[in-house]
Amino acid sequence: MAQLAPRYLRVVFSPGINPDKWFARFDDRVPGWRSAGAAADDPLTYINNGEADVAIVRLGQGGVQKEKFHAVTLYEEQMGVAAPKEHPIEVMDRVKWAELSDEMFMYTTPADGIDDLLKLREMLGVVAANVGIAVAPRPLLRALRTRGVVNRELLLPAPRDEDPDAGAVDSAAVSGEEKGTAPGPELPGTTVVAVVWLKERDAEEIQEFVGICRGRKAGSSRGELSGAEQKRAARTPKNATSSTTTPRRARGRAGARKKSGKKNWKGRRH
Repeated sequence: MAQLAPRYLRVVFSPGINPDKWFARFDDRVPGWRSAGAAADDPLTYINNGEADVAIVRLGQGGVQKEKFHAVTLYEEQMGVAAPKEHPIEVMDRVKWAELSDEMFMYTTPADGIDDLLKLREMLGVVAANVGIAVAPRPLLRALRTRGVVNRELLLPAPRDEDPDAGAVDSAAVSGEEKGTAPGPELPGTTVVAVVWLKERDAEEIQEFVGICRGRKAGSSRGELSGAEQKRAARTPKNATSSTTTPRRARGRAGARKKSGKKNWKGRRH
């Protein structure tokens, strides 16, 4: 008797996110299904238009449209700073925000946490030319690795630090008048990674994949998560209008490319 061909769960993800372990677990645990992944600058576009079933997406403070999407937060991202090679941060494991007071900021993640990838790519090229620094989620900086640029972990001050000067950046040192294109001393926005899918596509295989992303063990029920995973899942971003801009050419670990108007999905090799 011929074996039935597997069906594929199409998962699109933001640059810098590595879902390989979730793909492997899904393929091993869900009979008759395989995962197919692709990276894209705007994953929500692909689930909006039916080209993908699930998105693992980098979200800012606004989150997604509550009326349209389910969203489960997986983790908060570590912020990073990118600088030219041979910059003092190259010999450091991590950098404090206050240590950047004399720098020219070419790019900083906006307060709402929604990065402009086109601008960030452009500014990383400027940083490579030994001009200024860029601040963004570190996984994103790694994914957009640029020759001549190094990146390090960035430690931001606590939201309610008792010391009002802790982590502060001298306004004069980074003002537009003094530094030309510097955006200012404001702290960058922060980001989370969440798994998102359409409410109208709340299928069994999607629920299985979401459970795997949340840390569900093989053979356990949907409700059986660790205490840490339950707390993490509870921090779902607040609802807001999601971005629906036209996606640019996808980049990332999965090597997605646009060809003849269709997306190349890369499944796990067996």
